[in-house]
Amino acid sequence: MKSNILALRLLIALLVGVAGFAVESAQAGARDVKRLGLNLSVGGEPNPSDYGLNLNYNGSSWMRLTAGVGTGAGYTTLSGGFRLLIPNFDLSPFLGMSYSGTLNNGSSGGYGSFVGGLDLQTDFGFNLGCGVSQILNQSKLGPFFFYVGWYW
Repeated sequence: MKSNILALRLLIALLVGVAGFAVESAQAGARDVKRLGLNLSVGGEPNPSDYGLNLNYNGSSWMRLTAGVGTGAGYTTLSGGFRLLIPNFDLSPFLGMSYSGTLNNGSSGGYGSFVGGLDLQTDFGFNLGCGVSQILNQSKLGPFFFYVGWYW
């Protein structure tokens, strides 16, 4: 529990730092121009899932809102969250959080997770990324995922 609180504090500190950097940056990047995106994922985006379809919105050059649906062996996952990126960098590391709910043969459950990785969004809209997700109440690192998509 203490490690989750520490991780949340670090994430908030990063958010404040990135927000300050974003305010100082005046040049428009790909995330400022192409805001709405759709991607297909393999390996755990949303977590847990084997395959996923994610709708993303770039609220700014440094913050992305995400919503996704994924499927695995006998279950479906619905997820929503956010990611923090470096402003105006087409290739950027990201950190974020999400909340997922799973449906499995009539039973359901929900949990939060941290997510981190690397994201590329080009000026013409192509999107490629990879990362890993960590469920908050588990000590084991979650699955590695890969996604490809397009922004308009």
